[in-house]
Amino acid sequence: MKWIWQRSDWPNFVFDEALHVARTTSLVQQSSRIYGRLEALPAAYAAESIADTVISEAIKTSLIEGERLDRASVRSSVKALVGIAGESAPANLDPRAQGIATLLHEVMQKWSEPLTAELLCEWQGMVIVPTPTNPVLSGMYRASDEVIADSAYGGKVIYEAVPGAAVEMEMSRFVDWYNDSPSTSVKAAVAHLWFEAIHPFEDGNGRIGRAISDHAFSQSFGHPSITGISSAISASAASNKEYYSQLEAATTGGLHIDRWIGYFLALANEALDHTQSILDFVVAKTRFYEKYGEIMNTRQHRVIARMFKEGADGFEGGISAKKYMKIVDCSKATATRDLQFLLEKRAIERIQESAGRNTRYRIRLEISHVPGRER
Repeated sequence: MKWIWQRSDWPNFVFDEALHVARTTSLVQQSSRIYGRLEALPAAYAAESIADTVISEAIKTSLIEGERLDRASVRSSVKALVGIAGESAPANLDPRAQGIATLLHEVMQKWSEPLTAELLCEWQGMVIVPTPTNPVLSGMYRASDEVIADSAYGGKVIYEAVPGAAVEMEMSRFVDWYNDSPSTSVKAAVAHLWFEAIHPFEDGNGRIGRAISDHAFSQSFGHPSITGISSAISASAASNKEYYSQLEAATTGGLHIDRWIGYFLALANEALDHTQSILDFVVAKTRFYEKYGEIMNTRQHRVIARMFKEGADGFEGGISAKKYMKIVDCSKATATRDLQFLLEKRAIERIQESAGRNTRYRIRLEISHVPGRER
């Protein structure tokens, strides 16, 4: 079987941009609406929206690669980068969290700049930290050959990347194409596939590839954007499997890639829906505090703040009396009374499938776009 880079006409991808006009137009309009709303928000709210978007994407892009990052470490790193004060860092700040947060912030800061080999290697060095047990190359292209196998299927080879000896030349050709091509959403889809086909690093290719697509989308939109591609990919086991299935089909198929482009642009559409939900969440959170901030006691403020820290994806499992007691170190009677007050004021609502001792609550937000929330 020939891999895509082994074909005689590689890397002359063939596609019909006219087939994707409706999707690309929709993406530009959707991104413009989000950016316009951010521009209209007070600076503090806009910064929080951007931070929450980056936090979500940092966690999800790492999760796709099997890394579960500490949310508090990611949150602290991101808030420091975007200039939000008052967030205390965890005692043991995860360097991987700092790295991916810095990468995504860099992508937003340098969205209008051309790609260079130095920049890409710098980005990879942010997220890949060599250890004695994993002395992987960091901050440079690989020189060795790379075979990708699926351990779930007995080590079946699913892809052989471009040989190490050809990586520098292939990446030079990729970077030249990227910087010389018109900025369109289709370019973001092609760039992601092309980069993953080369697989230029020993580790971190998935995270850098998705960062490149964000960089390209930003240029096509005309403003900085974290689309949330990773959030869309990791939305479910099925969507995660579909991403790898589509990528495998594209890198082992021919150079006609309209199917891949259609899939990737649809994924970006879903991703911007998630980004929109984060913005809606921040606005709704602001309204919540305007409505209930003055009537909550210190304990209630602390618990609500803890729930809000989980972002638009929500506080896992909701809040129960037991969790409430643990967060603020109070008696069960106090926790029950505090929760009942919030319930009566309609600041929280009971999660329908919970009852009795296991009754759990979630914050009642006046929006309809929060993932997983039905109205």
